[in-house]
Amino acid sequence: MNKEQELQKALQAAQDALTAYQSVKPAVWVPKDGGEYYWRVIGEGEVVTCPRVSEFDERNIKRGTCYQTQALALKAAEYSKVQGLINQACLNVEPDYVPDWSDKSQLKWFVCYSHYTCGWVSTLTITEEAAIIYQSTKAKAQQVRNILNDINLKPVGVK
Repeated sequence: MNKEQELQKALQAAQDALTAYQSVKPAVWVPKDGGEYYWRVIGEGEVVTCPRVSEFDERNIKRGTCYQTQALALKAAEYSKVQGLINQACLNVEPDYVPDWSDKSQLKWFVCYSHYTCGWVSTLTITEEAAIIYQSTKAKAQQVRNILNDINLKPVGVK
């Protein structure tokens, strides 16, 4: 292989690496400083577009409420509504409980949606973190389950 072919091969490898790098999306998208527009969820699931120009925008970024597109913001609004209602039910039943993850024998109760029963069920874990908010007892998890079933809450995508 002559010098020109080696350089062309190296150039192609560099171009391929650049293309691969540019196609990888970051796990968390953050709008660029100086006015790059982003979408955020407000009110009861409405979405608005805003430029990143102030400290208010920094708070939205830290909260994880900035989205690159309107479609992503709308989808996030659906998930946020469901999770917000789950959080509210859990905290209303047991506002001060925090699981002790260092205690390998402590049962941690939570609710999840069962596609088999088409409703919320209470279940437990000891070492896996499968939910966001936990309850200290089965009875409290069942209270949360009953609340979610009573309001007919469904996960996103469940009819």
